[in-house]
Amino acid sequence: MSNRDDLDFAWKSLRKSPGFAAVAIVTLALGLGLNAAVFSIVNAVLLKPLDLENPDELVFVNGEMQVREVDYFPYSAPDWRDLSDAADMLVGAAAYNTFNNTLKGREGGAEQVSAAGITNNFFDVVGVRPYIGRAFNAADAAFSLQDVPEGTPFPQNTFAPAKTALLSYEYWQRRFGGSEDALGQVVDLGGNQVEIVGVMPQGFRFDMPPEAGTDPEPDLFLPLRIDYENALRDNVFMNLVGRLKPGVSIEQAQAQLDTWVARMSERHEIKKSVGWNTYYRDLHSAISAPVRASVLILMAAVVFVLLIACANVANLLLVRASSRSRETAIRAALGGTRSRLLRQMLMEAGIIALGGAVLGLLLAEGGIRFLHALGPEGLPMANQIRLDGNVVLFTLLITLGSTLLAGIVPALRSSRTNLIDELRERSGSSRSSGGKLFRDGMVILEVTLSFILLIGAGLMVRSFISLQSTDPGFEPDSVLTFNINLPADKYPAPADQFRLWDQLYEEISLAPGIESVGTIGPLPLTGAGFSGRYATEENSGNLESYRQADYRIIKGDYFQTMRTELLAGRVFNRDDELNASSYIVIDDIMASKNFADKDPIGEKLMIRFGPEPTLVEIIGVVHHQDSAQLQEDDNETIFMTNELLGFGPFGTFVLRTQADPATYTGPVRDLVRRLDPDVVIQNMQPMTDVMDEARAPTWFALSLISIFGAIALILASVGLYSVLSY
Repeated sequence: MSNRDDLDFAWKSLRKSPGFAAVAIVTLALGLGLNAAVFSIVNAVLLKPLDLENPDELVFVNGEMQVREVDYFPYSAPDWRDLSDAADMLVGAAAYNTFNNTLKGREGGAEQVSAAGITNNFFDVVGVRPYIGRAFNAADAAFSLQDVPEGTPFPQNTFAPAKTALLSYEYWQRRFGGSEDALGQVVDLGGNQVEIVGVMPQGFRFDMPPEAGTDPEPDLFLPLRIDYENALRDNVFMNLVGRLKPGVSIEQAQAQLDTWVARMSERHEIKKSVGWNTYYRDLHSAISAPVRASVLILMAAVVFVLLIACANVANLLLVRASSRSRETAIRAALGGTRSRLLRQMLMEAGIIALGGAVLGLLLAEGGIRFLHALGPEGLPMANQIRLDGNVVLFTLLITLGSTLLAGIVPALRSSRTNLIDELRERSGSSRSSGGKLFRDGMVILEVTLSFILLIGAGLMVRSFISLQSTDPGFEPDSVLTFNINLPADKYPAPADQFRLWDQLYEEISLAPGIESVGTIGPLPLTGAGFSGRYATEENSGNLESYRQADYRIIKGDYFQTMRTELLAGRVFNRDDELNASSYIVIDDIMASKNFADKDPIGEKLMIRFGPEPTLVEIIGVVHHQDSAQLQEDDNETIFMTNELLGFGPFGTFVLRTQADPATYTGPVRDLVRRLDPDVVIQNMQPMTDVMDEARAPTWFALSLISIFGAIALILASVGLYSVLSY
């Protein structure tokens, strides 16, 4: 008999037992489908190279301040210029940052857009060309003081608004219908006239490590126009990416970079005092590092499910072989060799595994859609999660492994037939104990693996319950949040901006159903923000004594609106805002780190948020507010008024409402539109939604582990039931 004959025999044999074949195929399909779906995450996040030209040459430039325990610190414009001049082992280093802006339509109306500010060499470094139009050139990035709005204070006047822009392919389709007539059009972006000069390729995405806090898919790209001669070295906002020259390793480039870091530290005392360091990281590894462990744990969990499925099918095959033992003995007596019997039984297992693979891939497609719906924002390369060739190949390989794992032991046992016992039709009591031991072992394995998954799910549930009960430092219920963007042409100077801000604040405060109003920049739990150095007054002369704190800019009744507990002293009042008083409020973490043995009220700190350090006085201590996550968030925080900062108002409005915050979205939009139709409301949502987004990564992992545990328990129960029934 040929292999084809053996295959035909195996197929006909399974057709005679459709119930057995269906149960076995569905069992394996669950294991294979889950593995394919989760491997699609592993493939997209950890294995596939970035969808860029020669991605192995791309590096993330990571700055850190070791003395202040800051793991990532962005760069200033002068830093980028100096690095670009010194790093000749790079093709170039480019800056990338994103922010929100307002784009007005020709017929009126405006919308919020996500914009990326980039150095004009960004596309050359990344290795991408526009789909239509042109990329930026040196002229696009040239600074001109004449383009800076009159009255703009220093250091903002070292930045000129962009005059040109490139659109993302998706925004080009959405806003301009994919018409090439968009090229050359001039649009109003935040009050500035900007010419569209190009469109990026379809699907272009630029991920950076999460600590950079950038949007990987902005709507448009703008060239940074900076006065590098006068820009502050303390104004850090650039996230840098570089491309190694062909044949240059990261180690070689790092050796040159170390020399530059030492030179910069000697030239700038502040860099030396903070333990400033810069190093290159492979861009893909840097992007995936924060989620690597979580993704591998998920993969290990679904491998457990597959092992349970294989154990189940192995038991089913052994039970089936036992019921066919007389048939096998007769075939052996008629001259069937053991190798042929073994091959036929493995082919049955192979057909079952192949059927499970086909059904599993169909289940995986649905599972991937579920993952996209369930997956939290911030999962890198999430748009690459799909059934591609790598996932199909992986599925075929584990299908082969499943065939051997599930079929080899039953096939070996069945092919080793005792002709005399079987032909005498001995009773079931005389069957060998070896099969029983194998079946019992498989059941023990299934139950053990399922309990491991259930324990993991239980731990995740406990973590999520703990997360639910974590005190974020405020009460999110009945709070509505939103941002506004002021057109630069209508409100160029801080005084103009403060005037409208105060008007908005007053009008919203008087609106029916609004209990209190405040603003905060940035909003807690969003991960956004900026930080600065500080030192106690007595230590302010020693640069090495400075630490790093999160800065929060507030206005109005922010603490009352968020119901953040006041622990000592007082919070800001209207006089503090009008007089731009040098007062600050700190959180209890800062108080415990710096004033554990004395009352912090009345103490002074030296802080820096502008060209010169400022001596400020502590007037209050409040409960810590989590800034980026609900656990392990222990950065000390300094709160100051918008007026003290002096840069003009920015931040998020927070409104405590008497009813469901969602019912106030329409009235608030109408109110703002009446005051100025060119002011765009952005990101309007209840604070509870912000909390849910902060919990999303834990919820994502909890959901998947719980699903895996439930499926594992079902499979183990089925396996136990089938063995006991037999």
